[in-house]
Amino acid sequence: MKILITNISLIYSAGSELYTYDLTKYLSNNGHEVFVFSPSLGPVSEEISKLKNVTVTNNLEEIKDEKFDILHIHHNVNAYLVREYFPDVPALMIPHGVLSEFEQPRMINLRISKYIDVSKEVTEH
Repeated sequence: MKILITNISLIYSAGSELYTYDLTKYLSNNGHEVFVFSPSLGPVSEEISKLKNVTVTNNLEEIKDEKFDILHIHHNVNAYLVREYFPDVPALMIPHGVLSEFEQPRMINLRISKYIDVSKEVTEH
C-alpha cells in the first residue's frame, strides 16, 4: 500500500512524534511505501527519513501527484491541509489527546472514513 501519514510536528521526541516514527517504521518494514508529511520538520523527521521506503516532506506540493491508498492523519490542521490535495482518498484520523488545540474536533466535514481514539478520555471528548 501507499500510505500518507501526517503529524503536526516532527521536531521533539515525544507523544505523537514517536508514534509517527514507530508506525512509519512498522509499515515500511512490512513492505509499504510510506510518505510522512509535517509542516514542522526536525530531528524526528531526520530519523524517519532514514527508514526504507519512506519519503518525508513539509510541502504537499511535492507529493500532490502521488496516488495514496489511505491517509493516516494526526491533528485537525493536517486534516484540512491534506484534504485539499487528496479529497477522495480514504482517511483515518487518530486524535492523541484532548488538551491541544490541534486535537480539538472541528465542525467542517473532512470526510474522515474512521476515527480511532487512543484512550477512553479521547473517545469521551
